[in-house]
This record gives sequence, structure tokens and C-alpha cells, in this order.
Amino acid sequence: MPLPPLIVQYIVKTSDKINKTNFKTFCKPCIEVLRDENGKKNWFPNKKDRIIQHFKKCPNFFTKTTAEEREEIFNLLRNNTIPPPTNTIKRQVSDISESSISHPLSSQSVSPRKIIVRSSYGPMDNYIVRSLSKEDLKKFNILLLRLTVSCGWALSWINKPEAKELFNFLNPLLKLPDRHLLGGKILKKAVENSDESMENALKEDPVDITLTFDGWTNVKNEQLLGTVLITSEGRPFVWKAVDISSERENHINVMEKIQSMVKELNNKKINICAIVTDSAPAYAASRNQQNLKLQLIKYETYEKFIAPIVPGETRWNSIYMMCTSLLNTQKALQILAIKFEPPIVESRRKGGDSPKISRLIFEIINSETFWRNLLLITKILDPYNKILNVLQRDKAHLFQVVHSFGYLIQFWSRYEDSEFAAKIIA
Repeated sequence: MPLPPLIVQYIVKTSDKINKTNFKTFCKPCIEVLRDENGKKNWFPNKKDRIIQHFKKCPNFFTKTTAEEREEIFNLLRNNTIPPPTNTIKRQVSDISESSISHPLSSQSVSPRKIIVRSSYGPMDNYIVRSLSKEDLKKFNILLLRLTVSCGWALSWINKPEAKELFNFLNPLLKLPDRHLLGGKILKKAVENSDESMENALKEDPVDITLTFDGWTNVKNEQLLGTVLITSEGRPFVWKAVDISSERENHINVMEKIQSMVKELNNKKINICAIVTDSAPAYAASRNQQNLKLQLIKYETYEKFIAPIVPGETRWNSIYMMCTSLLNTQKALQILAIKFEPPIVESRRKGGDSPKISRLIFEIINSETFWRNLLLITKILDPYNKILNVLQRDKAHLFQVVHSFGYLIQFWSRYEDSEFAAKIIA
């Protein structure tokens, strides 16, 4: 059968035989772009399907043709493979019963099935629709659940006729689960799998994990205690949120909660190396009591007190605001320093002399290194300041805590001083 003129104009046919019926053929756009030596390295037989297969992967062919020409040429292969039943280019799905079709070679009827007639239009026709296996169905349900959570949709969206129509168009053999099934069995199974993956990652941590928790009031005025577990690599896992509205918040109750959490994690063979809380009075009192007990344990074990890290109060917002204020008044301070510049050799000021500032303060204000380091400190503290402004509100949510840790890890992973950033993350 001769090749269609649409294809002939883009090939170079030679007289070199590959077999009895086929000849060696080259891509004309490849020869025009790459010249003879390189353009003739790839050849194919003068068969329509092999030629079109090459065209689909050839960037030179795409450069020399328009989208309409390519669509028309590619349709030649699809029309040849599965001819449409009518002149219309619609995708039809029909149920064929036992009585409507019989086997051409016998009188035995064919079992009921779905026959999908592929269209010659659109990119989806390059694929064959099939039913899902058990593993595919599990993954499909998980993806549906992730889509629902990510978009913030109510579970009832899956029962909408428009949703069913969309998935039926994508694959007529797909069957969407009911909203009760999606929010029940599927959700429960997804949570179990997520918890199992989290526990495995925490158990395999080579350094041990950090237990962090924070208390806040939600929109229902419920007192919640949220817990986030952080691996040594900085990967956060949301563990649980406990309603403590009915409990009086004091350091004794906080200590009991922490002890129960530690015990539960130890039972799962998850080791803890540090506990981090916020600055609420009950938590501060709890930390103080735990540190006192820790000192007693150290003395009983080593017969001396050990303090590997000196405790200190950290107020990131206050430090950030102080540095920002100094930078905003840099020019004024430098003008003031020049106006009251002290002599190189300081002496006791006599009556009637103009006041002078300290030589040490003058050198600090006039030092470019001081202002450069001050600017660097504000850049480093800026993400911490933004995060604390969100988390210190009464209506802060647990997911904001998790996102904050992720934001800090992302900030330090992109920091220009990689060695310093590695120390901070570690």
C-alpha cells in the first residue's frame, strides 16, 4: 500500500532494501537540520506505523510542522488501528448483552461486557481504559482522600453528579466510593497507614527525637494541648491533640501529661532526647520541677551536678524589634556620635566643656562591621518573629505549629552560609 502524501513529504526513501518488501527510509526534517552525516544515523522501514512513531519522538519534525499538520498525520495511525464506527468522532461506551451479539463461529452467546470504542480525537485516545486492581484501588482511594483534604472540600462532593460525570469521562470503569465510605473505612485505613509510617520513621531515627507541645484555645474556646514530634533531621510529625478544658492547668498536671506521653512513646520503642514547651507559667513551673529532679538524678549517678547547657531566657521578638529600631536610627546615631566625638585620649571633663560620649560607644556606632552584623541578625530573626506573631495568638492552630517548623527548615536549607545553617538545623 502506498504511503499517504502527508507522510511522503517528510521522508526520504532510498533504494536500499531491508527485506523483500521494505526499504530504508530517513526523516527529511532530521537531514535538513542535522545534515546528511548526522541526519541519516537513524533510519526506519517505509511502514506508516514506524514512520509516525519516529515523528512522535522527533524534535526536528515538530520544528518543521504545525500542530494541525501533526494532528492530521498522527490521526492516520489511529484511524488505521481502530476505525471509527461512524463519521462522528465521539467516544461511545455500550453494554452488550448476551442476546445482542453471538460468536461469529458458533451459536454460543458472548458474556455481558463493556466495549469501549476509542475516538480518533484528543490525547486520551492513546490509552486503553481498564478496571483497577486491588492495589490501584487502594491508591485511588488515598488520592481521593488527599484531594478532599487539600482542597478543603466536604465529603459530600464525591456524591455530586458532576463529580461522577467527570470520573466516568476519564475512565468509565472507575467507581467512586460513597461519602460515608470515604470518611469512614478509607479515612480510618489512611490514618492507620500514616501512623505506621510515622512510627517507623521515629523508631529508625539515629539520634532520637524531640517532643514539642503547646497549648492554645480553639474557636470553640476549648483548651487543647497539641504535640509535634521532630526527628533529628528536622522532619516534623503531628502526633496528637488532647482536650484539657476540664482540667486545671498547673505544673503538676502538665508534668503528668508529659510523663504519660513519654511513657507512651517509650512503649512504642521511640526514644526522646529533648522536650520543648512554650513560656506559659504552668509550663515554666513544670520545666523548673523537672530540671530539679534531673539534677538530683545526676548527683545520684555521678555524685556531682552537671549542666551541659547554661539555661537562658530567649525573647526573639524583643531582640528583633531592638535590632530593627537601631537600624532605623542608624544615621541619627552616627550624626550624634560625630557631633559628640570624644578625643583619642580621654580625660576628666572640666566644667564648661561640651559633653562627649564614651570612646567605646563612638567606635561601635562608627563601625561598619557592627551595622552589618546587626542587619544580619535581623535577617535571621525575621522568620522567627513572623512565626511567633502567629503562634502567640490565642486562636493559633496545631497545623500552624507544624508549618512553622517546616518554614524554618526551608529557610535554613536555603541560607547562603551552608555550614552555619547545618549547625542551626542540627
